Amino acid sequence: MSKDADITVAFRVELPELFTVTSTEYEAMHSAWHKAIKVLPNYSIVHKQGLVHQGRTIKESSPMVD
Repeated sequence: MSKDADITVAFRVELPELFTVTSTEYEAMHSAWHKAIKVLPNYSIVHKQGLVHQGRTIKESSPMVD
């Protein structure tokens, strides 16, 4: 809570990797986001941030090869 009586609440949401869900699953996630944002009070701010990691992915079971 700030000195102006503003309240900050943070939620962590983990979404699936890009292109790993079916269109039905994507529509369900979109619908859930829409419903959650729609019920927020006036003057609410939503900040959604995505992190992208670039680089080589190595499976745990395979040996590292450079």
